Amino acid sequence: MTEVLVIGAGITGSACAWRLAEAGFSVTVVHEAPIGGEATGAGMGHLTVHEGEAGVWELALAGRSLWERWAEELEPDIEYHRIGTLWLIPDEQAFILARRLQERFRDCGFRTELLDPVELGRREPHLRPYWLGALYVPDDATVYAPRAAWRLLERARARRARLIRARVVALEPDGVRLAGGVCLKADYTVIAAGVQAVELLPDLPVRPRRGHLLVSERRPGLVRHALVSMSYSATVESRQQASWAFNVHPRPNGQLLIGSCREWDVWDRRPDPKWGAQLLQEACRYIPELATTNVLRSWTGLRAASRDGRPLIGPHPQEPCWIVATAQEGLGITMAPAVAELVWAYISAKEPPLDPSPYRLEGRLCPNPSQSASTAAL
Repeated sequence: MTEVLVIGAGITGSACAWRLAEAGFSVTVVHEAPIGGEATGAGMGHLTVHEGEAGVWELALAGRSLWERWAEELEPDIEYHRIGTLWLIPDEQAFILARRLQERFRDCGFRTELLDPVELGRREPHLRPYWLGALYVPDDATVYAPRAAWRLLERARARRARLIRARVVALEPDGVRLAGGVCLKADYTVIAAGVQAVELLPDLPVRPRRGHLLVSERRPGLVRHALVSMSYSATVESRQQASWAFNVHPRPNGQLLIGSCREWDVWDRRPDPKWGAQLLQEACRYIPELATTNVLRSWTGLRAASRDGRPLIGPHPQEPCWIVATAQEGLGITMAPAVAELVWAYISAKEPPLDPSPYRLEGRLCPNPSQSASTAAL
C-alpha cells in the first residue's frame, strides 16, 4: 500500500489527509500545533471567489463548489452558512470592476445581482449610505475553519489515517526526520505547512503576509451578509508593504469579524494596536453603530503567499515524491478541497480535475535560497 505523509493539519493538510485516506492510501499526518490553528484559525472562513493571478480564479471556483458537497457530508458544527457576499462599490471605477466581476460570475453559473443604493440600504439598513451600490453573490458562504479541519482529520482517521504530534525538522528522499531524530518513511510527503514550508524547503518563493482581525461582542442583525469593499481585490494584489480594505462578516452567534489588512514579510504574530485601531475606525466609518460595540479581542495570522501571486501545488523538482501544497494566501480555506484533489491526482497518477500548470513549481523556485523569506523566520 502506498504510504503518504502529510505535514500540517490546517485546513489544507486535513483536506489532503481525508482525500488520500478516502482513496485508500496509508496516511500519516504530522502536526505539532493545535489542529486548525495557525492561518486556518486566524481567517474569517469566507468561502468566496475573486479575481487574481492566473489560476487563482479557477482554483477558488473549484474549491467553493466542492465546499457545497462537504457541507452536506461534514457535521453541522463546522458552521457552514450561506450568508451571501455584498461586494460594496465605492466609486465609478469600482462599479466597472463590479460589472466585469458579475459577467465572469455569470459565465461560471453563479447567481449574482447588482444592487442600487436603495436596495443595498434595504438589505443592510445599518450600513452608512456611502456606497454606489453592491454586487450581491447570494450563494457565498462562511465556515468555522478550525472545526472543519478537525472534522476532516477525524474522517481521515476513521479511514485509518494516523496523527503524530511532532515537529518535522527535515525532509528526506524517503520521508521526514522529526525533532529528536526519529525518521518516518513514506512513498510521498505532502508539505501543507503554510508559510512554515520555507523552513523545510528554503527555495520555495513563499512570503508571509500578516493580517489582523477583530471580533466584537454579539450584535445580532447589525450585519446580515459578508460585507467586502470592491477595493479588497486590489489589496490582495498589492505589492505595497501594507494595505487594507473594509471587510465585516457576521458569525452565527451574532458576533462580528472585522478586517482586514495585509503586511508583507512580517513574521511577528503579536497584534499591532495601530492596525486594530485602523480597522475599527474604518468599520465605524461605514457602520456607525459599531462605535457603541465592544471589541472582545484581536489576533493575527500569517498567510502564505507566493512571490507571483499563484499557489504552489505539485511535485518539487528536486524530489518528485515531495508534493508541495501551500501559498493560497487569503483564499486558502476556499481552495482547500480543490488543492486536495490536485494532490490526490499527483499521487494517484490520475487526470487532475483542473489544469495544474499555473501552480507547478518549475521555474518559480528561488535561485538563491539564502535570500528567500525563510531567512526571516530563523
